[in-house]
Amino acid sequence: MVPFQSELDSIVRDVRGVTGVILVDFEGEAVISASSGISTYDLKVVGAYGGIFLEQLRRITGGTGNGTPISFSLDGSGCRILCTGLKDGYHLVLVANSMSPMAIAAERLRICADRLIHEL
Repeated sequence: MVPFQSELDSIVRDVRGVTGVILVDFEGEAVISASSGISTYDLKVVGAYGGIFLEQLRRITGGTGNGTPISFSLDGSGCRILCTGLKDGYHLVLVANSMSPMAIAAERLRICADRLIHEL
């Protein structure tokens, strides 16, 4: 996972408004993270809840016949959260402020997620 530390660092550094990115395992524990402007504790909490929310979305939509959610986004008054599932219960969560260009942030998160899936 260490090679991915530089990738997470670059997302936080290069995408305006991104305050943190975290890889979380199936138990809600942080594996690696990068942050600037959000505490490590807060990022871990958002990361753990990201996995809970994604699993609940999957449970809710499971019987609808409309497929399984692989990611979600939440927009708040001052922040935005993107969460994407990987495999084996792992997920990647990005936290940004409301001024962040979310299309760019989402693309960078998707690229990182695609690479992580092959390493897990």
